[in-house]
Amino acid sequence: MKKTKQKILKIASKLFSESSFSDVSMQKIAQKLGITKPALYHHFKSKKEIYFEVLNESFERLKKEIEKRISLVMSKEEILSKTIEGYLEFCLKEKNLIRLLHLKPPRKEAKMKGNLEKIKRQINCFFQEKLKRVSKNPEFIHYLLAALEGIAMKVKNSSKKKLNAKKIASQITKAYFVIQSE
Repeated sequence: MKKTKQKILKIASKLFSESSFSDVSMQKIAQKLGITKPALYHHFKSKKEIYFEVLNESFERLKKEIEKRISLVMSKEEILSKTIEGYLEFCLKEKNLIRLLHLKPPRKEAKMKGNLEKIKRQINCFFQEKLKRVSKNPEFIHYLLAALEGIAMKVKNSSKKKLNAKKIASQITKAYFVIQSE
Protein backbone atom coordinates (compact mmCIF):
# COMPACT_ATOMS: atom_id res chain seq x y z
CA MET A 1 0.00 0.00 0.00
CA LYS A 2 2.88 2.38 0.80
CA LYS A 3 4.39 1.87 -2.67
CA THR A 4 1.04 2.66 -4.27
CA LYS A 5 0.71 5.87 -2.24
CA GLN A 6 4.22 6.91 -3.24
CA LYS A 7 3.45 6.23 -6.89
CA ILE A 8 0.26 8.30 -6.62
CA LEU A 9 2.18 11.18 -5.04
CA LYS A 10 4.90 11.03 -7.69
CA ILE A 11 2.40 11.18 -10.56
CA ALA A 12 0.29 13.85 -8.83
CA SER A 13 3.39 15.93 -8.15
CA LYS A 14 4.29 15.86 -11.83
CA LEU A 15 0.74 16.78 -12.86
CA PHE A 16 0.49 19.63 -10.33
CA SER A 17 3.82 21.04 -11.47
CA GLU A 18 2.78 20.98 -15.12
CA SER A 19 -0.70 22.47 -14.63
CA SER A 20 -2.67 24.48 -12.17
CA PHE A 21 -4.35 22.88 -9.17
CA SER A 22 -7.72 23.40 -10.86
CA ASP A 23 -6.62 21.62 -14.04
CA VAL A 24 -5.67 18.42 -12.22
CA SER A 25 -8.53 16.13 -11.30
CA MET A 26 -8.73 12.88 -9.40
CA GLN A 27 -9.79 11.32 -12.72
CA LYS A 28 -6.67 12.65 -14.45
CA ILE A 29 -4.43 11.30 -11.67
CA ALA A 30 -6.18 7.91 -11.79
CA GLN A 31 -5.85 7.74 -15.60
CA LYS A 32 -2.12 8.53 -15.46
CA LEU A 33 -1.70 5.75 -12.90
CA GLY A 34 -3.83 3.29 -14.85
CA ILE A 35 -6.21 2.80 -11.93
CA THR A 36 -9.83 3.62 -11.27
CA LYS A 37 -10.98 6.71 -9.44
CA PRO A 38 -12.44 4.60 -6.58
CA ALA A 39 -9.02 2.94 -6.18
CA LEU A 40 -7.45 6.39 -5.90
CA TYR A 41 -10.03 7.43 -3.30
CA HIS A 42 -9.08 4.32 -1.33
CA HIS A 43 -5.68 5.94 -0.70
CA PHE A 44 -6.62 9.64 -0.54
CA LYS A 45 -9.95 11.23 0.31
CA SER A 46 -9.46 14.29 -1.91
CA LYS A 47 -7.28 16.08 -4.42
CA LYS A 48 -6.42 18.63 -1.71
CA GLU A 49 -5.09 15.85 0.52
CA ILE A 50 -2.84 14.66 -2.31
CA TYR A 51 -1.75 18.23 -3.03
CA PHE A 52 -0.68 18.94 0.53
CA GLU A 53 1.00 15.58 0.87
CA VAL A 54 3.04 16.41 -2.24
CA LEU A 55 4.02 19.76 -0.73
CA ASN A 56 4.90 18.25 2.65
CA GLU A 57 7.05 15.53 1.08
CA SER A 58 8.91 18.12 -0.99
CA PHE A 59 9.52 20.23 2.11
CA GLU A 60 10.88 17.21 4.01
CA ARG A 61 13.31 16.49 1.16
CA LEU A 62 14.40 20.13 1.18
CA LYS A 63 15.07 20.04 4.94
CA LYS A 64 17.13 16.84 4.65
CA GLU A 65 19.16 18.28 1.78
CA ILE A 66 19.97 21.52 3.63
CA GLU A 67 20.72 19.76 6.92
CA LYS A 68 23.06 17.35 5.15
CA ARG A 69 24.95 20.20 3.52
CA ILE A 70 25.46 22.32 6.62
CA SER A 71 25.99 19.56 9.19
CA LEU A 72 29.77 19.63 8.82
CA VAL A 73 30.42 23.33 8.24
CA MET A 74 31.42 25.73 10.99
CA SER A 75 31.82 29.27 9.70
CA LYS A 76 28.97 31.68 9.09
CA GLU A 77 30.12 32.07 5.50
CA GLU A 78 30.02 28.31 4.88
CA ILE A 79 26.62 27.95 6.52
CA LEU A 80 25.11 30.69 4.37
CA SER A 81 26.81 29.54 1.19
CA LYS A 82 25.91 25.85 1.62
CA THR A 83 22.31 26.75 2.51
CA ILE A 84 21.92 28.92 -0.59
CA GLU A 85 23.61 26.37 -2.82
CA GLY A 86 21.47 23.54 -1.46
CA TYR A 87 18.26 25.53 -1.80
CA LEU A 88 18.95 26.53 -5.41
CA GLU A 89 19.94 23.01 -6.44
CA PHE A 90 16.88 21.62 -4.69
CA CYS A 91 14.58 24.14 -6.40
CA LEU A 92 15.88 23.13 -9.79
CA LYS A 93 15.69 19.42 -9.05
CA GLU A 94 12.38 19.55 -7.15
CA LYS A 95 10.53 22.22 -9.10
CA ASN A 96 7.24 21.18 -7.53
CA LEU A 97 7.77 22.74 -4.12
CA ILE A 98 8.35 26.25 -5.43
CA ARG A 99 5.79 26.01 -8.22
CA LEU A 100 3.10 24.48 -6.03
CA LEU A 101 3.63 26.98 -3.24
CA HIS A 102 2.93 29.81 -5.64
CA LEU A 103 -0.20 28.43 -7.24
CA LYS A 104 -3.22 30.58 -6.61
CA PRO A 105 -5.96 28.50 -4.99
CA PRO A 106 -9.55 29.09 -6.10
CA ARG A 107 -11.08 32.08 -4.24
CA LYS A 108 -13.50 29.97 -2.25
CA GLU A 109 -10.69 27.80 -0.92
CA ALA A 110 -9.78 29.70 2.26
CA LYS A 111 -8.64 26.50 4.01
CA MET A 112 -6.35 25.66 1.12
CA LYS A 113 -4.88 29.15 1.16
CA GLY A 114 -4.34 28.78 4.91
CA ASN A 115 -2.53 25.47 4.40
CA LEU A 116 -0.27 27.00 1.76
CA GLU A 117 0.56 29.88 4.09
CA LYS A 118 1.32 27.37 6.86
CA ILE A 119 3.82 25.51 4.67
CA LYS A 120 5.44 28.80 3.63
CA ARG A 121 5.79 29.73 7.32
CA GLN A 122 7.34 26.33 8.05
CA ILE A 123 9.90 26.86 5.30
CA ASN A 124 10.65 30.34 6.61
CA CYS A 125 10.98 29.05 10.20
CA PHE A 126 13.27 26.26 9.03
CA PHE A 127 15.57 28.76 7.33
CA GLN A 128 15.37 31.15 10.29
CA GLU A 129 16.58 28.31 12.51
CA LYS A 130 19.33 27.14 10.16
CA LEU A 131 20.63 30.65 9.49
CA LYS A 132 20.33 32.13 12.99
CA ARG A 133 24.11 31.88 13.42
CA VAL A 134 24.50 33.96 10.27
CA SER A 135 21.89 36.64 10.86
CA LYS A 136 19.48 37.50 13.64
CA ASN A 137 17.46 39.61 11.22
CA PRO A 138 14.34 37.66 10.11
CA GLU A 139 13.76 40.07 7.24
CA PHE A 140 17.12 39.12 5.72
CA ILE A 141 16.09 35.47 5.53
CA HIS A 142 12.66 36.34 4.15
CA TYR A 143 14.21 38.45 1.38
CA LEU A 144 16.91 35.86 0.75
CA LEU A 145 14.29 33.14 0.18
CA ALA A 146 12.30 35.39 -2.14
CA ALA A 147 15.42 36.20 -4.16
CA LEU A 148 16.45 32.55 -4.39
CA GLU A 149 12.96 31.50 -5.50
CA GLY A 150 13.09 34.18 -8.18
CA ILE A 151 16.48 32.99 -9.40
CA ALA A 152 15.38 29.35 -9.48
CA MET A 153 12.09 30.15 -11.27
CA LYS A 154 13.81 32.33 -13.87
CA VAL A 155 16.41 29.67 -14.68
CA LYS A 156 13.80 26.89 -14.63
CA ASN A 157 11.68 28.75 -17.17
CA SER A 158 14.61 29.42 -19.48
CA SER A 159 15.87 26.43 -21.43
CA LYS A 160 19.10 28.20 -22.40
CA LYS A 161 20.48 28.92 -18.94
CA LYS A 162 22.26 26.52 -16.65
CA LEU A 163 22.42 27.61 -13.05
CA ASN A 164 25.73 27.40 -11.24
CA ALA A 165 24.36 27.18 -7.70
CA LYS A 166 27.80 27.13 -6.11
CA LYS A 167 28.89 30.32 -7.89
CA ILE A 168 25.65 32.15 -7.08
CA ALA A 169 25.85 31.02 -3.45
CA SER A 170 29.42 32.29 -3.24
CA GLN A 171 28.51 35.67 -4.76
CA ILE A 172 25.50 36.20 -2.47
CA THR A 173 27.51 35.15 0.57
CA LYS A 174 30.35 37.55 -0.28
CA ALA A 175 27.91 40.40 -0.89
CA TYR A 176 26.10 39.72 2.39
CA PHE A 177 29.27 39.79 4.46
CA VAL A 178 30.59 42.92 2.69
CA ILE A 179 27.32 44.70 3.52
CA GLN A 180 27.46 43.45 7.11
CA SER A 181 30.98 44.75 7.59
CA GLU A 182 30.07 48.28 6.50
